[in-house]
This record gives sequence, structure tokens and C-alpha cells, in this order.
Amino acid sequence: MSKTQRAKASAKRAAKKEAAQNQPVETAGEKESSEEVKAAKAQDTKAKKDSAKEAKKKEAPKKQHFQFLKDVRAELKRVTWPTKKDVFRWSGVVVAALLFFGIFVYLLDNFVVTPSLIGVSSIEIEGVTPQSESEIRAAQATATVQTSDGSTNSAQGGQQ
Repeated sequence: MSKTQRAKASAKRAAKKEAAQNQPVETAGEKESSEEVKAAKAQDTKAKKDSAKEAKKKEAPKKQHFQFLKDVRAELKRVTWPTKKDVFRWSGVVVAALLFFGIFVYLLDNFVVTPSLIGVSSIEIEGVTPQSESEIRAAQATATVQTSDGSTNSAQGGQQ
């Protein structure tokens, strides 16, 4: 007996066992309503489907990989593909939208955002005066430099 046949037989035994457990026990003089019977049958059917799925999973895991590809192929056959005319029309719409938004962002950046940032960065803060470039160089030239032996030397004009 092959593994597949054993798996199928095992699944059938499990389904029968589950069906036997789910069957209601009737006592003398009692009858079940039709709703209870329908619910029991539905549960029985579901159990059989579940056991069949489990058997398929155990059956051949390599086949599942190929089954996916078969499903993809079947799904692609159901796709409604656009015509050549539609592809060119919508490609033109996309290119036009890209050009429009590219120009829009360029204009917005160069004529609105950048001038605004320059204006904001040149605002003076109270109590702080901007230093000119010559004042900065003079301050650097007269800065005190500490040497490795712990003494301090005043650097004049960038020389020691």
C-alpha cells in the first residue's frame, strides 16, 4: 500500500469516526427536528471536506508548488487585458501627468519655497547682530591657542 493510499484510508476512517460521534443518540419516543438534522449533516459535510484537505496536504507537498503555478495560469486567463489603443492612450495620460507635476514642483520650489526659506533665514533675532566676514576672521586670528605642554599662546594672523 502506498503512502497516498494509506493517507486516503486514514482520512476516511477519521471522517467515519467523526460522523459516528456527531450522530445524535435517539431515545425511545424522541425525534429530532429538521433543523437539527440539517445542522448535523452540514457539520458532517464540513468534517469530510476538512479531512479531504488534510489528506491532500499530506499527499504530495511538491504538487502544491506546481498547483500554485497552475492556479496563477488559470487566473491570468480570466484577466481582461487592455487593447493596444487603450495602452497608448493611458500611457499618454501618465506622461502628461508626470510633466505637469514635474513643472509644478519645479516652479513651486524655485519661486515659492526657496525664496521663503532665504527670507526666514535672514531675519534678525533681537539682541543678536550678525557678524561680518571680516569680524569673524579677526576673532579667529586673535583666538587663544593651548599647546600640548599646557601653556597658552596667542595666535596672531593664523601663525604661532
